[in-house]
Amino acid sequence: MIRTFALVFGIIYLLVGVLGFIPGVNQQHMADMPSIAVDSFYGRLMGIFPVNILNNIVHILIGAWGVLS
Repeated sequence: MIRTFALVFGIIYLLVGVLGFIPGVNQQHMADMPSIAVDSFYGRLMGIFPVNILNNIVHILIGAWGVLS
């Protein structure tokens, strides 16, 4: 049960992290968004969730950890 949970959420986190790097899915910086220090790949994932490159890398690392566990 726990292994299945870790695998499923690991895959979800990996997908979200990778989707943050795809320009069509990640809508680039909009005027209503606040400025931040790290603005690489800064935008809204699927137009909803604000993400940037650090957020994407953290999602990929957590997802890999879940899949490997």
